[in-house]
Amino acid sequence: MNTGKLLLTTLTLLVCSHGFGQKFTFIKDINPDYKGDSKPSYFINYDKELIFAAQDAASNMEPFQTDGTAAGTKMIREINSSGSSLSTKTGMTGFVIMGGNLYFIADDGSGGGNQLWVTDNTSANTQKVATIGSGSVTGIGGLTAFNNKLYFYANDGTHGMELWVSDGTSSGTKMLNDINSGSASSNPLYLTVAGKLLFFVANDGTTGNELWATDGTSNGTFQMDDIATGITSSAPKNLVAFNNKCYFQANDGNVGAELWVSDGSSSGTKMVKDINGSGSSSPANFFAEGTSKLFFSADDGTHGAELWATDGTKAGTLMVKDINSGKTASSPYNFASYNSKVYFVCSDATHGNEIWATDGTSTGTSMVKDLNSGTGGSNPVALTNYAGCLYFVASDGTHGMQLCMTDGTDTGTHVFINTKATTTSPMAAASQLALYNGSLYFASAADTNGIELWSFFAPLRTGISAQEQTTLSAKIYPNPLNTDLLNIQIDNSFEGVINVQLISMDGRVLMDEKKENTNTGFSISIPSNIKNGLYLLSLKSMTGTSVQKVMVER
Repeated sequence: MNTGKLLLTTLTLLVCSHGFGQKFTFIKDINPDYKGDSKPSYFINYDKELIFAAQDAASNMEPFQTDGTAAGTKMIREINSSGSSLSTKTGMTGFVIMGGNLYFIADDGSGGGNQLWVTDNTSANTQKVATIGSGSVTGIGGLTAFNNKLYFYANDGTHGMELWVSDGTSSGTKMLNDINSGSASSNPLYLTVAGKLLFFVANDGTTGNELWATDGTSNGTFQMDDIATGITSSAPKNLVAFNNKCYFQANDGNVGAELWVSDGSSSGTKMVKDINGSGSSSPANFFAEGTSKLFFSADDGTHGAELWATDGTKAGTLMVKDINSGKTASSPYNFASYNSKVYFVCSDATHGNEIWATDGTSTGTSMVKDLNSGTGGSNPVALTNYAGCLYFVASDGTHGMQLCMTDGTDTGTHVFINTKATTTSPMAAASQLALYNGSLYFASAADTNGIELWSFFAPLRTGISAQEQTTLSAKIYPNPLNTDLLNIQIDNSFEGVINVQLISMDGRVLMDEKKENTNTGFSISIPSNIKNGLYLLSLKSMTGTSVQKVMVER
């Protein structure tokens, strides 16, 4: 493709839409037995397909793929012919992409138990990576990609449950470190990448459960600090990455379970703030995606579990708002970022669990809509950015669990009724909304087929095409973009300061900056965290707008 060439002359601006062209589609009855459920789950985009776990006609859980059609929805490989190859146990579920391949945990029924497997989306190349232990491995899980390798915990029957690493080959799959020497287990948990380290919790048999980190090597695996001195455990949990540091809950034995942080050094591992001066604040439900602060739930001993935020400093760790006034907790959870605000679910004194939004201030924190009027609560789950809106699953008290959306306003919050559904609560099984190829995919029990794979499409529209909106001419190159700098050439039709926005195809503004008009052009730096894919570039001046598609291929 020539540099500077417009990828598409007519396109649609991303603005939340309702009531125009939305469509529910039944994809396939994967488990065709009468009222048999395939229960599709653990969706992930990989190699231009949507990968997920599902139960086949024998009700065995195996890896599946779909291209959005019935014919293209199929099992990748029947790994275990006599039972389920995929587990539903905590820590053993889901798929992880590393080095261009997809990894997961499976049991092929040969007697080796759950082991590490890999696929490139073909049956022939869906294989066991290595056999850990001489017999049946007694535990494996926590798959985490870090520095082009895969880290996880496993028990080989000799060393107990320890931290392992794999480069995707049998010879390159090995125990990283025998933290609790011998047959005892260190039980590494909560593997979390923050900055240049992989943090986790482990017990070396001497200092109890404490915070550890690794740079990916055996010699570079070490305990951060003995937070609760001696064999007593500080019991770190709820690990989350924020500003290249690891934040977590821990109890040093003196002030209770509070908010802690580690920069990867012993001296940099410390309590951020004693939020509850008379007990434990028990910080939980951490959320930092696309935000300048770390949001979480905490109890200061006076207001119950409420919405808090921190910038990483003691002074900057504050309660955002006492949503459920007094000691009663609002218990915020299910966080998501949308349209420069953080959305979450909580309850107040007069309403059940509903969607709320915050800009990080008390006055800017409010309920979006009382979808299920009164104290019953709509109990929203699966908050997901799509088509310029925030979609979720909730009940309005009349139609059962349904697909819903909001543009952040009361009047812009709607319930989508699946007219093809013959059940009373068709979205009750939809714990995840997966964005794939312009549609949402999910599990739904909408009819007598049981819990099967469905999709939902909503157009990205305003009713005005970009061809009508674009009144000014601009050239952008290279396009596709294979570097960090995107060059923009403009002419004298642009007047005044130019507002430059990079917008994702689900409607999120990823970049928003002002550029002085030189009547010749300028360059913008596309951050490294912008993933490969298709985006919109909007250039606005006082005289008009130019909107073009940009393909990032770095």
